[in-house]
Amino acid sequence: DNPWEDLVLVCDKLNNLSLDELATSLDNYLDVDKTLWFLAHEIILTDEDSYVWKGGMDYYIYWEAETNRLIPLEYDGNSCMVEEFTNWSPFYNEEKEDFPLMNRLFAVPEFRQRYLAHVRTILNEYLVPENIEKVIDEYVAKIDQLVENDPKKIYSYAQFEAGVEEVRDFITERRDFLLNHEEVNVKGLEISELSHPGTPTALELAEVTVKVSGDMDVSEVNLYYGTGFVGSFEKMSMFDDGNHGDGAANDGVFGASIPAFDGGTYVRYYVEAVADD
Repeated sequence: DNPWEDLVLVCDKLNNLSLDELATSLDNYLDVDKTLWFLAHEIILTDEDSYVWKGGMDYYIYWEAETNRLIPLEYDGNSCMVEEFTNWSPFYNEEKEDFPLMNRLFAVPEFRQRYLAHVRTILNEYLVPENIEKVIDEYVAKIDQLVENDPKKIYSYAQFEAGVEEVRDFITERRDFLLNHEEVNVKGLEISELSHPGTPTALELAEVTVKVSGDMDVSEVNLYYGTGFVGSFEKMSMFDDGNHGDGAANDGVFGASIPAFDGGTYVRYYVEAVADD
């Protein structure tokens, strides 16, 4: 009813809670995970017309009715992938208090590591040169002749061709820079063999198991679940003790059960593994 009050409340919490309190309660007011995805995309693609560059303009804030939380959203993605910015830190502008989404969130260890996991996902699954090259070629094929024959174009066809190569170069250079960053270039725990029992029947628990491996010890494994197509997640611990559908104890397989729901309920879930460092 009064959007201004919601915005003031989130700003107050973001700026004035202690770091420990941010870790435990900020998600009640701001969708922290979606915010970290937003920052990862903006910073990786060097969006100079955005929150991460300007701080106070050129982004949306959306109030989500299902969760009563705010979410920052991309507003204008046309001014990104800038070659001169390929060496932006993955923690760009974190030292500036005028950029509290970076300055405050990146200072919380849990949020920082979750953000880094998102950065690695984007670099390893999406910003992959051989995959992106195909996308670039497809778009160029669609518009090449239109650009060349456009009687009212404000850039020359030669500039268009050069721009295509700049995009290719940016992707390679930006990815290489980030993958060599000391905090990005860390081999984390590997989550594999994730399973659940197909489609549970009404009022049936859904046992979820996952294998967690790596060169470092596991501190905790968590299962997040939520109902409906949008909304908050509940968090529960997963165990490797032989008592949670996980097989033998201490075999690297963790288990937990999502609670039973009425028939026809749509359930989302994901797993998080936390190393002992």
